[in-house]
Amino acid sequence: VLLLICFVFGTVGNFLTFGTFCRAVTREMGTGIYRIWLSVIAQLFLTILFIHLILQKHHRWVPLNCYVFEYLEKVLLSIYNALTACTTLERTVMVYRGLSFSKAGSRRVAKVVI
Repeated sequence: VLLLICFVFGTVGNFLTFGTFCRAVTREMGTGIYRIWLSVIAQLFLTILFIHLILQKHHRWVPLNCYVFEYLEKVLLSIYNALTACTTLERTVMVYRGLSFSKAGSRRVAKVVI
């Protein structure tokens, strides 16, 4: 029951975040692009983790559980951390450059990184 509650709240939060950053105004800079993808990656991770834990509880598909789901969890978590680092780096560059910071350049770099 607790697992299902966490999954539902996480899913609602990710969809609200995705809905917020789908608007063009929130994606004027690269951080908006990173954040929209962060919500997608977080939802994928949450879904994979939920399926993994359900299958683990019922002791089904042990080889699939060990190899596929654990690999996907590690990869998605690494991608999530990398995108979070990109967001932080871009904000640092924005503060450092000040008024000479280019929003268009920021979006272009974010699209290349993604």
